Amino acid sequence: QLALLISKMASSMQPNDPAVPETLLAARQKFFKLYSKALGILSGLENGLDKHLLCSREDRSCLESILGEMAETFAVTVSHKLKTKLEVENDKALTTFESLAPIQSNKKARQTTTDVGRT
Repeated sequence: QLALLISKMASSMQPNDPAVPETLLAARQKFFKLYSKALGILSGLENGLDKHLLCSREDRSCLESILGEMAETFAVTVSHKLKTKLEVENDKALTTFESLAPIQSNKKARQTTTDVGRT
């Protein structure tokens, strides 16, 4: 099940996503290197290869460390994606608001002109 979880994480990372900024490329590359290592260890555990070695405290510690780093790099990338998506939505809302602003100011200008004409 752990292998399935990290595979799902990897599929959501989209390694060749053109929208990824240069600053996150290193994090993504690190994620996929760690992903390969983790799958290798998990595969060994599932296949029962070298059980006496793979079940050692060092291997469990290594796997925990790898998974921890994977989660960290995953979180950085996903939070950037969410931030970018929010910024895009915010920009759309701001653009919409700004496009409505001239309409509001024209109404006020017309009101002022009408008010001046009445006095």
